[in-house]
Amino acid sequence: YFGSAIALGAPPADLCLPMGLALLRLNQEEESRPYLECALLSDPEVAPFIDMVKSGYHGAIGDEATCIALLESAIARQPHYWEAHSALLGVLSFSKLDSQNEDYVAAAMRFAKTLESGPRPVPPAYDRQNQLIQARPLRVGFVAGEFKHHPVLHFLLGVLENLDTSRIRTVAFSNNVYDDSGTDAFKSAFDEWVDIRDVDDAIAAELVRSHNIDMLIDLSGHTGDNRLTLFAKKPAAVQATWLGYWASTGLSAIDFIIADPISVPDNSSEWFSETVYRLPVTRLCMTAPKVTKPYHVTPPPCLRNGHVTLGSFQRTVKLTEGVLGLWARILREMPKARLRIQANTKVIDLRDRLTKRMNDAGLDMSRVDLVPQTTADLYLDAHSEVDIILDTFPYTGGTTTAQALWMGVPTVTRVGRTMLAMQGASMLSCLGLSDWIARDDEDYIRIACRFANDPHYLGQLRSELRDRALKSPLFDVKRFSEDFTDGVWDMYLKGILPKGAYESSRPF
Repeated sequence: YFGSAIALGAPPADLCLPMGLALLRLNQEEESRPYLECALLSDPEVAPFIDMVKSGYHGAIGDEATCIALLESAIARQPHYWEAHSALLGVLSFSKLDSQNEDYVAAAMRFAKTLESGPRPVPPAYDRQNQLIQARPLRVGFVAGEFKHHPVLHFLLGVLENLDTSRIRTVAFSNNVYDDSGTDAFKSAFDEWVDIRDVDDAIAAELVRSHNIDMLIDLSGHTGDNRLTLFAKKPAAVQATWLGYWASTGLSAIDFIIADPISVPDNSSEWFSETVYRLPVTRLCMTAPKVTKPYHVTPPPCLRNGHVTLGSFQRTVKLTEGVLGLWARILREMPKARLRIQANTKVIDLRDRLTKRMNDAGLDMSRVDLVPQTTADLYLDAHSEVDIILDTFPYTGGTTTAQALWMGVPTVTRVGRTMLAMQGASMLSCLGLSDWIARDDEDYIRIACRFANDPHYLGQLRSELRDRALKSPLFDVKRFSEDFTDGVWDMYLKGILPKGAYESSRPF
């Protein structure tokens, strides 16, 4: 539609931008580039927005430095350009591994200071005694732009379906730009549904208040189509962030960030503007795939191939120079092993750029198979071609790690100090796979080589891993739902206490 309109002579500034955005949302980064550049040349006023969008392209090929520079430029020109702030924080959240990202904290504080510069809104008044006496469910609102086919679906749907409605009632505040069949599943799981995509923050805040929301939970953080600007208005007495992001929002209006003891150890709380609230075991609980055909766990392919196949199903943005360099070292330690990378490499230019980075990292490309992304069904089937998953870092796997465990394929993960860098360790710990968690680069190589050279153990582990996963806290949605409900009530009661009872622990 957009292409035909441009060909017929419609003003390119009007159509190139939406065309580029549409392609970007379809993960066609390379195809989006000429349209976005056309919009930039046609109308310099869209430059800040284009900077942010182009950063998405650069992020897709792992060019973090260019991405950060573009976003900083956009923010310098328009300090209140919230989308650029969020995009920058998203990149900074995974730009370092072994030291907490001080640049991130500074950028988060700048974002919050700019957004919350006016008088802080007063939340609805609550009578604590009346709240405790009333025997009614807590009304909890969830805000996201990802109520559709998205990783959030895998980690939220089963939880919603297992909540005790006598203790908690759920309301979705959807900021979806578009809906799909995943949206239909969410609509069935929530008790109430409110669409806020076409309303401003002031109206959205009134909708939250009119639905008598006790606690409001952000599920997006600084990703996607978030509405952190709504949270800055403090429409609910208690507010938290959870699930779809892995770092601080920076906002003083958000009271809690929901974590677990491994993803955010006690000595890491200082890096969050929010009070860290740790669920007992895990902050993530995977809903087992609802499939229309059986996906059998197959024996490890090394038993039929005569060599081990290491695999990755991560997006190219996670395939950093450090990751690729460490994988090159592993291949040198195992001369017969192969590396299978299934990623968004269908676009030739994107594939060429990744290939160059792999060559630069010292990978022997004759032993590497680059496989483009495919359908969900074929993606799950592809695990039969992999013996061991190599996790990326510091941007570790989430959905991919959980689904690989369900398919019987274990992951070697490497920890860091951030919540994101500890995500793999938290997930594997749920299954008792602590011996697959590396503390540093040398440990990562040692673990990969150790298990790759033990096909008998790989076969035994693979045969039992799905059952082990389904019985673990990582997949036990009923148990998690109970822990989550207890946690939400606990945060709510803490949140409505006088500020001094918990505000003093907030680090920045």
